Amino acid sequence: MIREMEKNENTKQLTELLTEYDQTIFNSIDYKETIISLGLFEEEHYLGGILGKLRGNTLHISLLAVRESCRKKGYGKQLVTEIEKIAKQHHCRYLTVNTQDYQGLTFYKQLGFTIFGELEDCPFEGTTKYYLKKSII
Repeated sequence: MIREMEKNENTKQLTELLTEYDQTIFNSIDYKETIISLGLFEEEHYLGGILGKLRGNTLHISLLAVRESCRKKGYGKQLVTEIEKIAKQHHCRYLTVNTQDYQGLTFYKQLGFTIFGELEDCPFEGTTKYYLKKSII
């Protein structure tokens, strides 16, 4: 029987299953996933933020956004720089991200990320999804 589940509960259950499996392969490694969540504020006004998932030797940027009125002011770079510092503190080897051709591709390349994969016509025809990494060791 397959049925719909509440997203947070399903995520919790899936994470536990995958962690159990990973530990059978990498039993000496702490394979726990840690969420990094940073917000950028001017006084109490939220300007943007970044979310990352730290697992093993990699910190993956899962979300990054800055208010449109605040773009081109270096705030995105500040957020990426700060999450990179966290990755270094945790002895990560890589910082990774995926983005669309119409989103942050140029931005990430300017910060030293390189493309290691791409999917054309994904998620829409005429667009390309890029997978980028930055070595930080």
